[in-house]
Amino acid sequence: IQAPPGGSTRAHVMVFWMNVSKPPPEPAPPPPLDPFELLDDGLVLAVFRCFDGPKSLCSVALVNRRFSCLSAESFVWQPLLTAALPAVGCSLFAWPSCNPLDWRERYKQWHTLSALKWVHCPHDPDLPVPSSRYLHRAAAVSGGVIYVYGGRGLDRELGDLWMLNSDAAVGASEAQWRLVLPRSEERPIERLSATLTAVELGALPGTDAPHHGLVMFGGRCGESFLNDAWLFDTGASVWVQLAAHTLQPADASTPEGRWAHSAVAHHAQCAVVVFGGSAPGSCFNDVFSFHVREREWEVHECAGTPPSPRSGHSVCLAGTSMFVFGGNTTRESFNDLWEYELEERTWARLKTRGSSPSARVGHALVPFGKRLILFGGRQYMDNSFDPAMHVFDLDAKRWAGLKVGSSPPAVRTGHAAVACGGSMLVFGGLGANASEYFNDVYVLRLVD
Repeated sequence: IQAPPGGSTRAHVMVFWMNVSKPPPEPAPPPPLDPFELLDDGLVLAVFRCFDGPKSLCSVALVNRRFSCLSAESFVWQPLLTAALPAVGCSLFAWPSCNPLDWRERYKQWHTLSALKWVHCPHDPDLPVPSSRYLHRAAAVSGGVIYVYGGRGLDRELGDLWMLNSDAAVGASEAQWRLVLPRSEERPIERLSATLTAVELGALPGTDAPHHGLVMFGGRCGESFLNDAWLFDTGASVWVQLAAHTLQPADASTPEGRWAHSAVAHHAQCAVVVFGGSAPGSCFNDVFSFHVREREWEVHECAGTPPSPRSGHSVCLAGTSMFVFGGNTTRESFNDLWEYELEERTWARLKTRGSSPSARVGHALVPFGKRLILFGGRQYMDNSFDPAMHVFDLDAKRWAGLKVGSSPPAVRTGHAAVACGGSMLVFGGLGANASEYFNDVYVLRLVD
């Protein structure tokens, strides 16, 4: 080794020897193993599907980077979208198929109602079609079927029963109808403004297939205001009379004849809960249960202050509560919103925020998870129609207007509207012109 000018060769050799012979540093210990990293992706996603809301999913995404990446996968949002629906109504919602990557976007659309779209469903030209009508009734059952009964036609009351393929209407935007021809000779007389409520009757013998019945109560035929009750067995395709019409009920446990009342299903009791309605000289705010298996009426002893008597209102079931909006008497119309808890049998008027819809009759109130969508109806006093749509948030207790990105149906009253397939389906009704009867089908899509 050559020493640099003015330097010592021996000193530089010593420094070189010391640098070469110094032992290498100890390697850093590996980071502690995250036990979550050992889980299979499929197992992690299975756990994700158990969460009941977006907050839970967002919380678990903070555990580590891998969970954060997996929680962004769109197909984990499908069960969250399904969980947003009421438990008793989940069987009625068969979400239209889509690319797995679209479920997260669907959840966003559902949560924000940012993709509302009206779609007209033309009738299948090769199939029969129900005549134009209003004050008819509709009920949805699982399996993609909506039943429509009766109503007022151009010149008379109707007593026909129709089936609509709701999957075709929601998925393919086509109205496919079938006239139901009951196998029973016994059947109800024609009527309008009855109630038609779907109830579960158990599985068909020898199968696990769902079995439903349609309970119809009351209504008007000519000058007769009815209080009979009928069951249409969808499996056997027969009508069965559950309670006969009586001009004067034997006791207070049986409702008087009425029309323009409302009803919801009480699934836990296989019962139908009836509220309100009217008859000549009378308007009601009483509540009854009709127990289907026992074929018995029960009058409710309600807690809390009930709504004032009314008819022409609309109700819907959300959770274990019946919500009531609007209605009228011969002297006034209402735009109040009430909650009736079925288990506790307690009334409460909701203190709402936002701009409440105008008073009206003949409208539809349809539940979607924690929100109620209001469509149609007219002001009874001046016959004015409201073309706007409204939504009520059950958590925020707030009314708001809805913006829909397509041409809406013509204004109407006395139509039927049901929830199906993540959409609201509307059939028929009476237009602003008193001679304008509809038999059209529209679908309001909440998600693409």
